Amino acid sequence: MRKIALLTILILLLNTYSTNAHTVLVSTSPKANSTISSLPNKVKLIFADNLLNLKGKINELEVVSPNGITKTLISKVKDNQLEGNWNKALNSKGKYQIKYRVAAPDGHIVSGVITFYLK
Repeated sequence: MRKIALLTILILLLNTYSTNAHTVLVSTSPKANSTISSLPNKVKLIFADNLLNLKGKINELEVVSPNGITKTLISKVKDNQLEGNWNKALNSKGKYQIKYRVAAPDGHIVSGVITFYLK
């Protein structure tokens, strides 16, 4: 009986956590802090949870090039992925930053930056 009560409490706690948790970034392409020899056609970010697909500029990708030019990528959300088409005007060698902003399942906005390098 005691085991059932503890198991029930554990399940309730885990369920509360999962419905109220912000999502986290789990994978990127290009990989964070990687050095690549050619620019990608797409930028892809994968999160732990499905993203809210809201109208407007809630889910967004921006690229900052080595020479400081910032471009917003045309992007789309599918389940737990945010994908953007690379802007061909950005082609300088050096450090790139991908800035992202997404709506987590709980409605909170999650943002961050990943970096990669073009040699």
